[in-house]
Parts: sequence; C-alpha cells; structure tokens
Amino acid sequence: MSKTLVTAKVNPDMDGVASSYAYAELYGATPVFYGALLPEPHFVLRELKITPLMNLDKWEGNFVIVDASSMRGMPSVIDPCRVIEVIDHRFVAPQEVKELFPNARVQIELVGAAATLLAERFEEVGKEPSEKVASLIYCAIISNTLNLNTRNTTFRDKEILSKMSKLAPLSKKIAEEMLRYKTKYIEENLEEVIRNDFKWWEIKNEKIGIAQLEVYKADNILDRAEDVIRILKELKSELSLDICFLNMPDIEDRVNYFLFPDPASREFLGKIVNFDLEGNLGKSDQLILRKEILKLINEMTRSNLF
Repeated sequence: MSKTLVTAKVNPDMDGVASSYAYAELYGATPVFYGALLPEPHFVLRELKITPLMNLDKWEGNFVIVDASSMRGMPSVIDPCRVIEVIDHRFVAPQEVKELFPNARVQIELVGAAATLLAERFEEVGKEPSEKVASLIYCAIISNTLNLNTRNTTFRDKEILSKMSKLAPLSKKIAEEMLRYKTKYIEENLEEVIRNDFKWWEIKNEKIGIAQLEVYKADNILDRAEDVIRILKELKSELSLDICFLNMPDIEDRVNYFLFPDPASREFLGKIVNFDLEGNLGKSDQLILRKEILKLINEMTRSNLF
C-alpha cells in the first residue's frame, strides 16, 4: 500500500471520489473515503465495478486532500501537518490554505470541478487516464456543472469533458443514468436528503440556511411542494434561522426552482437572483448552485447592498 492517502470530505460527492481516484492513478496514492458515499458516486462505482476502500481508522503516512481546502467536513484521521497536497476549485486564498496545511503544495483554481484539474495533470505529464478514471472524471464534471449549465462552468471543464468522452465512450450514458438514479433516491428519501445536506451560515448577524436538491427532472418533487415547505419551516425553527429556502436545479428542463417557507426569505433571495414568482415557488431559466448563491450573498454583503 502507498505511503500517501488521498481523500475528500466525509460523505464524498462525485467530484471528491473522481478526483481521489484520478490522483491515485497518476501518483500511486491510496484512495480512501469516509462516512458514506453520496448517491452519485455510489451508483457510478457500482456501474464501473470499483469497490471503494472505506473508513480506515489509522494512517501512518501522508495525506492529500482533493475537492476541499479546509478541515471543515474532513475525516478526523487527517493530521493537517501531514497533508502534502491540497487541490480544490473553490474561491479561497492559497495563503490561508498554507496556514492550515503548512507542509502542503496548494493548487486552487476556479473551474467547475476539481476533477478537471486532475485530468489536466495527466495531460501535463503526457499520460491518459484509464477508461474507468476517465468515466469518473466525466461524471464529476457533469455533476458539478449540472451538465455544463452552471455559471462556474469554464472552457477548461468543457474541453476535458470532450476528451474524457473519447477515452470512455460509455461515460455519457453512465452520467445520465447517474442523474436519474440520484433523482429517484431524492424522491424516495426527500426529508432525509434535505436535512442531511442542509447548510447554513451566519452573515452580517443573519443566519441564512439553504437546502439544495439537484435533480434530473423536478416534477415529482414539485408535486410535494407542501412537504418541502413544511420541512423548511421546521429547519428554520429548529436552527433559529432568519432566512431559509430551497434551491432546486432541474437539469433536464434547464429550469431552476426555489421554494420559500415565508415572505422574508422570498424577498431576501429576490435581491440576489432574478426569478418569476407564483406563491411560494420561484422559477428561473438560469441554473444556479448553492455555492454560487452564497458567493453572490457575500459579494453583496461586502458591497453593503443589504
């Protein structure tokens, strides 16, 4: 076994899993995952007949973390001083990351998926990923950019996606089935998914909570809008939130839906994102991710527009 363990956040998503396997194949590291795989990587690994190594409680060697750049949400086994590399695609100051991980090489670049950065590394050394890793990278980019429809999608993501589709001809079919599988899982476990993935932040003395459901098609969940609003109201009360809403990109129809438990949350998001409103349901023709909404909130806060 390698002396270097590569991993992502606890309960890793498709990008974290794909990036880990890509790094492992390129550099001979050992990919290990903690918690439970989310539905997308669970489905894709099963389709590719890959058995993940899960929840090692001890590791004596070094660590590499991918699709992450802080210790928030990371496995407790990780020693920050033994992290030798950090690869992420979110906006964060590299110097801040170096302070957290003093012995790490840091790569932070704003692309749609960390897997894009790993695929580019194969090109830099004149190698091609295996068909399985190419499929993982393809699915990660599709997942993170909602099929290249989000604002964080870059030319680099599109270019890598095209190259991976040639290396793994079945990847497009697997990715579509992945999205359908995830949507069915959400429909069958709606409240559990909303609660487990719910995130909140305190910004300018306001507690803001955002639920997110990324679905292939939203019709069945829209039919249960009253259930979703009930869950949002409960979360708002339980967590003493000022603002709370659901963000739901519909990948097939390229429509973004928002559900609001109260007028204050509706008015708050209306200052940030344009959408048509019908009762507690907002609708936009621009797909957007929660992390992009959070970025817009922070930008407006810094500009004193609230």
